[in-house]
Amino acid sequence: MLLATPIKSGTTISIKLSTGEEIIGRYESETATELRVSNPASLVQSQKGIGMAPFMFSCLPDSITLNKGLVVAYAATHKEIADKYLEQTTGIQLS
Repeated sequence: MLLATPIKSGTTISIKLSTGEEIIGRYESETATELRVSNPASLVQSQKGIGMAPFMFSCLPDSITLNKGLVVAYAATHKEIADKYLEQTTGIQLS
């Protein structure tokens, strides 16, 4: 049996919710019932392709807690997408 490597705090993860939404955020922690992420962003379709928008417009993006009962799956985000997320959320341009 293969053992999965635990996700480390600060890793950019992609989360699929039971509603069909996909969220990208930085993994903070989790319990048996909750998943905590910081700076969550929703993937949205635009004329220029897929973009990112704040997951919740009415609160600070510092961190949110998701009910794991609504999470279908989550995993480390593909590097190219994680780099774009980092550029958008921090303003740091990666080469």
